[in-house]
Amino acid sequence: MPMAAKRSLERQRPAQNEWKWNVDGSSKGKPGAAGIGGVLRNDRGDIVAQFAASIGVRDSNEAEFLAIVFALEQ
Repeated sequence: MPMAAKRSLERQRPAQNEWKWNVDGSSKGKPGAAGIGGVLRNDRGDIVAQFAASIGVRDSNEAEFLAIVFALEQ
C-alpha cells in the first residue's frame, strides 16, 4: 500500500490590529449529518473565540455557508 503524501498547512496571521476568522463546514453525505466550526485569532495569533456545532442534516455547501454566517453573527 503506497504511503500518503504528507501535506503542510500554514495559516497566515491577520495584518496588525486586525482579527481573522478561519471557519469550516462539512457533511457526511449529501445531505448528511453536518457540523460547523471556527477560530478567531488576533494579529499575534492568539485565539480570541472559537465555536463548533452540529447543524443537523445538511449538504456540504450549506454547512460551509452556515459556518460563515455563524462567525459573522458573533
